[in-house]
Amino acid sequence: HNGPRRPQVGPRVQGFLKKISFKEGSAVTKGLELFKIEEEQYAAQVKAAEALLMKTQATLANAETDFNRQKNLLENNVAAQKDFDKANAFYLECKAAVMAAEASLEQAKLNLSYTTITAPFDGRIGFFTYSEGNLVGPNSKRLANVVKLDPIRIQFNMSEVDLVELQLNRTIKEDNSERDKYIVLIRFQNGVLYDREGRVSFADNKVNSSTGTILIEALFPNPDHIVAPGMFVKV
Repeated sequence: HNGPRRPQVGPRVQGFLKKISFKEGSAVTKGLELFKIEEEQYAAQVKAAEALLMKTQATLANAETDFNRQKNLLENNVAAQKDFDKANAFYLECKAAVMAAEASLEQAKLNLSYTTITAPFDGRIGFFTYSEGNLVGPNSKRLANVVKLDPIRIQFNMSEVDLVELQLNRTIKEDNSERDKYIVLIRFQNGVLYDREGRVSFADNKVNSSTGTILIEALFPNPDHIVAPGMFVKV
């Protein structure tokens, strides 16, 4: 059975769906914009965070100047220790305020970037769940699924007898490179043999005691997308 890589594409911030940039069932490339959430409020948050950072940086500059002045006065026995301690405490508070403002700005920029949702890899995208104008957010259903078609994963079960004979348990545990020595071929339901070879990429860590089999996975090149997601084949 073909078990395609099928991550769900979903929003990480809340907002109205502004734009859908793809056709259902079309091929997509990694990084291609799929959805756009209204970004105005998140752009405003970035500007507010930038303003707060500038304000805290200005306060820090003044606090640093006063701290250095009080330090020099104390070293020359002109200022009292308590005045220096007060200046030092305020200087440290301003430093912390700048760090907090910087973190807020980074988060605001991150939230703004989340308003653009892109394809996680090359593949084919399915139906979308929402329409333009719908309110979506982290708790919404997935917006769409993207299926990776090349390479494509084929999952099958191997019996205990075959497992021992091929010694997959030893080769996978001791030397992952040994897996490449095993070639996997598949035949379609109409009896035609696929003309490309697959390689074992994964084996489960235990045998299913009820069936006496172990789950194996192989990766096949599929540049022409002949092997379709959900297809059953003979291995």
